[in-house]
Amino acid sequence: MLREKMQRLEQMSPEERAAFTERMKQRQAAERKEMMQMTREAKVSMEQAIQIAQSQQAGTVLESRLTRERGQATYIITVLSGDENNSTTTRFLISAGDGKVMDTFREPHNNNE
Repeated sequence: MLREKMQRLEQMSPEERAAFTERMKQRQAAERKEMMQMTREAKVSMEQAIQIAQSQQAGTVLESRLTRERGQATYIITVLSGDENNSTTTRFLISAGDGKVMDTFREPHNNNE
């Protein structure tokens, strides 16, 4: 996939490449601005969000990230629980503003099949 993108970039004219580069810079600036805004909105730390998730479901944290869901700064915390024969992945949406669990998604895994 990366190779295909590089080939397309190499095939662009200098003007197209400059326009593409400018769009990428603008996109990255917008993403940084959004991340800064979410960080300012967060009253709950990521460590606290992880503790909240693990109080709901003991296990190993596979992922933790700050994002925007439902119009607000939200932590997504993914926890793996169980054993290798019967494990469950649980994804929590936790409000970065007040620490409330907004939603929970569970995906059981049966590794015996």
